[in-house]
Amino acid sequence: MYIYFRNVLGQLEDSKLIKEKLLIKRKLCPIGKNKSLKENLVIIYWHIASFFSGDFFYEYQLIVDDKIVSYARVVPKILKFSFIPKGGYHIGPCMTLEEYRGNGFYPLLLKYIIKKNNDKDFYMIVDENNIASIKGVKKAGFEEFARGNKNKFGRYVIV
Repeated sequence: MYIYFRNVLGQLEDSKLIKEKLLIKRKLCPIGKNKSLKENLVIIYWHIASFFSGDFFYEYQLIVDDKIVSYARVVPKILKFSFIPKGGYHIGPCMTLEEYRGNGFYPLLLKYIIKKNNDKDFYMIVDENNIASIKGVKKAGFEEFARGNKNKFGRYVIV
C-alpha cells in the first residue's frame, strides 16, 4: 500500500531554504555509464513519457563538497499517475546517501523544488512502511490525501 501526498505550503521564503555550502542544481535527468542498463532504460522511458506530456523529466541534485548527496526526480503527469490532475507533477524517486541522512537534506530539497516551481502542484507516492520518508515529506509541507496501490498495468490508483 502506498500513501499519496500533495504539497500544501504554497510559496516559501528564500531564507528558509538556504544552508551554507550547499548547491542545488536542476538538470535533465541524466543517463549514465555508472547506472545499470535497467535504470538507464527506465530513465529513457520517463524522458519519452514526459516529452509526450509536453514537458521534461528533471533531476534536482543537492551537492555538498562536489558530491551529489541527495536527488529528487520530477516528472509531469503521465498515464502511470492517474490520480494526478492535469498540470500536476510527481516527485520521485528520491534518494539521500546513507551517510548524509538525518541532516534534513530530503525535506530541504523538496521545499526547494516547490519554491522554484510555485505555480505548479506536486504529488508524491511513499510506501506506507517508509517512515523516514513519510516524516521528510510531511516536514516539506506535503499532506496525505489518499492511499492506493499499483495495478497490474503499473498505474498507481486510489483504493
